[in-house]
Amino acid sequence: MKKERSERGRNVRKTAKGAWKLKIAGLAVLLAAAAGGNLFLQKSDAIVAETITVSTENVTDIYTEEGTITFGGEYYVTAQASGAVREVLVQENEEVQAGDVLFRIDSTDYAYQKRLAESALLDYEAQLERSRMNQLMTASPQEYLKNIKQEMETRQADYTAAKSVYDADKVLFESGDISRVELEAAAASYETASLAWQQAKSRYEESMQVLAQLKAEGMEESTINQRFYEAETEQIGAQIEAQKTAIEQMEEQISRCEVRTEKAGRIRSLPIKEMSVVQAGQTCAVLSQRERAGVDVDVLTNIAPYIKEETAVTVTLKLRGKEENYQGTVREVYGYASKGNSALGLEEYRVRVKIDLDENVMDEEQAAKLGGREGYGVYVDFCLYQGENVIAVPAGAVFEVDGENFVYRLQDGCAVKVPVDVEYRTGTQTVISDGISQGDTIICQADAEDIYEGVKVK
Repeated sequence: MKKERSERGRNVRKTAKGAWKLKIAGLAVLLAAAAGGNLFLQKSDAIVAETITVSTENVTDIYTEEGTITFGGEYYVTAQASGAVREVLVQENEEVQAGDVLFRIDSTDYAYQKRLAESALLDYEAQLERSRMNQLMTASPQEYLKNIKQEMETRQADYTAAKSVYDADKVLFESGDISRVELEAAAASYETASLAWQQAKSRYEESMQVLAQLKAEGMEESTINQRFYEAETEQIGAQIEAQKTAIEQMEEQISRCEVRTEKAGRIRSLPIKEMSVVQAGQTCAVLSQRERAGVDVDVLTNIAPYIKEETAVTVTLKLRGKEENYQGTVREVYGYASKGNSALGLEEYRVRVKIDLDENVMDEEQAAKLGGREGYGVYVDFCLYQGENVIAVPAGAVFEVDGENFVYRLQDGCAVKVPVDVEYRTGTQTVISDGISQGDTIICQADAEDIYEGVKVK
């Protein structure tokens, strides 16, 4: 019995001792877990970021654009008159000679203005003759003024009648009761009557002013008569000369409505074909003149500043899977941009660049082939930048704050914002001229959400 109690006591002690060991082990596990949690929290303070070690390398930036082979300078034909495009007599790629008519502009408006000036000229000439007759037939300017006042009133009545007819014809034209020709005839009569009335009114008022001025000067009656008619004659003479000048101008404008080319060449482009109305000064045709071989290419405005005269280029012509390569040099970069549309239909501005092909490095076969390929499309490679042993980082490593450029450099395991000087940017790289050195560690993507100055990086 005692033996059983003793055995039972030993088992209880063992059980208690085991429970205590389990408690200690559990506490150890909890402590270990807590320590691990602290370690995890410490590690979570550091972010993972892609970095590079700065080194020197060679950087080349090539810009490729499509161009067109040409064999000479361009000659731009611009409109010298405004009006509706009546007919276009040439086609693109057509050869033309100096003096050939390229297109015609409707000269109806200029012809109408000429007729009005001719009518006014005849009227002024008649006034001049009447003035001379009045000087012989009247004893004083007052009688002359009475006559031209009556003439002014007559012209005013004619104007009122012509205006009534024109206003009525406009209503009839809108309702379809009369033709446009009839309306234009009424408009011409109205314009003529209005001009005649204004001229008579102006003549009467100016004559009254002259007479008042002469009287104010205290002249005798005979002197007044002589001076009055001299002033009248000078006024009408000046108006006659003005109308003659207007007629000459209209005749010149009419002649400009038939547009000829002053130089021979091939029609490279014909913008006039897309116009229904042209304005004076607009480019209507572009001619290529056969001179030396070259290429014309239009580059985007953000690229143009990097292209300089004498810059070497490579020109590639692709035909049926084969390539022909030519060397060339930039001859001219235009100082202005032209608006156009991209392949997606978006507005864009481009600058024309003219390139001379180096015919000296071509063999006879290349030169012969090239001679028959004017207008062919080619690819032009411009070397915008070439640097040897320069420091370059990924484009995403550089960011801007208040107009200054920075990168994040790793220092003691933390990101430090460092100012840098940018020498050039390609589509994927940025060349740095100052601020970082070989061996520095740089974060590749500075705009990542969790990257900021002072953050720990692993």
